[in-house]
Amino acid sequence: MAKLFASLIAIVALASALPASAATVVFSTGGTDGTPSSKTFTGSDGTKVRVTAFSIDSANIIRAGTLGQWSAGIGVQHANDNSHTTDNVGWKDFFLFAFSSNVEVSDGTFTTNFKYNNGSCCLTDTDATVGAGALGAAWSSSLSGYVGQNRSALDFLGLYSSNSSSTNSTQTRDINPLDRSGNLWLVGASFSDTTPNDGFKFKQLSYTVTPPPVPEPGTWALLILGFGGVGAAMRKRKQQALAIA
Repeated sequence: MAKLFASLIAIVALASALPASAATVVFSTGGTDGTPSSKTFTGSDGTKVRVTAFSIDSANIIRAGTLGQWSAGIGVQHANDNSHTTDNVGWKDFFLFAFSSNVEVSDGTFTTNFKYNNGSCCLTDTDATVGAGALGAAWSSSLSGYVGQNRSALDFLGLYSSNSSSTNSTQTRDINPLDRSGNLWLVGASFSDTTPNDGFKFKQLSYTVTPPPVPEPGTWALLILGFGGVGAAMRKRKQQALAIA
């Protein structure tokens, strides 16, 4: 029993020490068409991610958006805006990324300097709102249930700001400084900082798949003791049956 316990602890320690490999998913090419609002992509490690476009209107109600794809990345279009960008001019545009595994995202690539609405030029700021949480359903499930709800329906994602520090046309930055993880991620034009207005297309996302939690050594010990107790009880019952026979 002691040797078995030591072996299991060694396996646990080895599993927890294995590094997770980084992967990327590119949104400027590929993807499988779903609805006008969504598209499914495959990361470099085979992880699936379903992207759905939304907007928040002037009354703080979530509306369905149309997901556009260009060489510069994906963008959001909606009834109140003919722009191709994910912006906060009027309505606030955002994406929900439903991953097939729990992931910790890192860098996001934003492209900007695009004209918007009536051709006004140009949105160069990429301040963003980001959030992460648990989807609670299959990654391929429709997220249309958010449509018509108040913006507060997104609060469970623990929204935070990822602000830009430059106006370069292509910007790659860490959008998860607190190393949060989840299988549902939100990235959108800033919900709170609209001076100046923000607008971008989202081109690429880097992430690592987060392994499932490994039981603590104490938990392993309780499991082993439990199995040992069951085994001892079974042996005693067998011996009693033989003695009666």
